[in-house]
Amino acid sequence: MEQPQEGNVSGQGELILLVEDDTALRAVVAEYLFGGGHNVLEAANYDEALAKVRVDGVNIRVLLTDVVLPGRAGREIAEAVRIESPATKVVYMSGYPFDSIPEDTTTPEQWHFLQKPFTGPALLTLLRQVLHSD
Repeated sequence: MEQPQEGNVSGQGELILLVEDDTALRAVVAEYLFGGGHNVLEAANYDEALAKVRVDGVNIRVLLTDVVLPGRAGREIAEAVRIESPATKVVYMSGYPFDSIPEDTTTPEQWHFLQKPFTGPALLTLLRQVLHSD
């Protein structure tokens, strides 16, 4: 899958739910997102992610989740989030090459993939594409 072209792209306060078990990486990605004009909720796992989604009035526009996580995989998180918030778009990220990710951890329908490591501009460009797709 092709990586997005980098560009000068800024968000408009959209709420992104970031699920990443690596604390340091989660902090860096959250910084990219905040710096890019997005609001961010952070979670390290399935339970934390669902707790964030279930808050009354929260409107999560994009779930940005690692594919491979301890416990429940990114796909399981995406499925649960989409039950609570069907309009939420999903972006998977992984350090594994796209073609090596087991099929049971991904969803085939209209999802997006970002290969780790990635730059802040590449992440923001992909999010802008995702937010404006339908």
